[in-house]
Amino acid sequence: MTESIVRWFAEEWSAALSTALFAMTGEQAETCAGPHVESPPDGLGWQENLTIAEGARVLVCLPESVWKSVGAGILLAAGLDNADDASSKDAFLEVVRQSLSQVATKVSNRSGLDVMMKGGREVANYSQGFQWQEISLAFGGALPPCAIGISPELEAALATKAPDRYPSASVTALASSGDPLVADPQPPTAPLPRNSKTLDLLLEVDLPIGVSFGRTQMRLKEALKLTTGSIVELNRSVTEPVEIIVNNCVIARGEVVVVDGNYGVRIVEIISREERLRTLF
Repeated sequence: MTESIVRWFAEEWSAALSTALFAMTGEQAETCAGPHVESPPDGLGWQENLTIAEGARVLVCLPESVWKSVGAGILLAAGLDNADDASSKDAFLEVVRQSLSQVATKVSNRSGLDVMMKGGREVANYSQGFQWQEISLAFGGALPPCAIGISPELEAALATKAPDRYPSASVTALASSGDPLVADPQPPTAPLPRNSKTLDLLLEVDLPIGVSFGRTQMRLKEALKLTTGSIVELNRSVTEPVEIIVNNCVIARGEVVVVDGNYGVRIVEIISREERLRTLF
């Protein structure tokens, strides 16, 4: 049972990692779950806690050559071709967090509970009792294998849940084939979407929205000379669109309009994924 659960985690994270890398770079990464291993490779460790049970943790281990290579590729896709190691690590860890968040959704579906990940952090030492599965990754060439591990508490929490609440593809095929040994030949109905308390909570989150007319840099002694009536020249002409900023990230550009005596902005362009990523660094 243990090996099947960690194998399931490896397959889900492998698929989520490929999806997250494609979303960030536009390039398809080849990932697949490998064999069970006794211990993870040396490298960067990232751990997340799952709310399914006390002590439920998932941990991924990333060899240095992997996070450096893939992180640099992510930044290159954003137009940053001279990134340092720290930026490469942060970029790849962002992909890891996104992919593990997708796995948390899969855990919710498997367990029938609203499961979230929290308290993500780097770790250098690995606790005893973790079960490990190797992950193969090819992104711009073959890379050393990574590994994903689950804690005994997470294994126990999932072992008490039904592994699949809905019929598998093989069961569905038998039911639709008219096999006389099948008690109910009717195909199973699609599961009804369940309400997500997590999504409802996120929909109520307030995000600051701002409009940038331009920027400039000046020395401190020049800033101290500013008085009422002083004019500060910005780096944008009056004909250029202004930037719309959400949570410190530029997401669109627009033109200033007047609506009922108030200023407003009409969106004329949603910026690309690469430009949005560039504004984060």
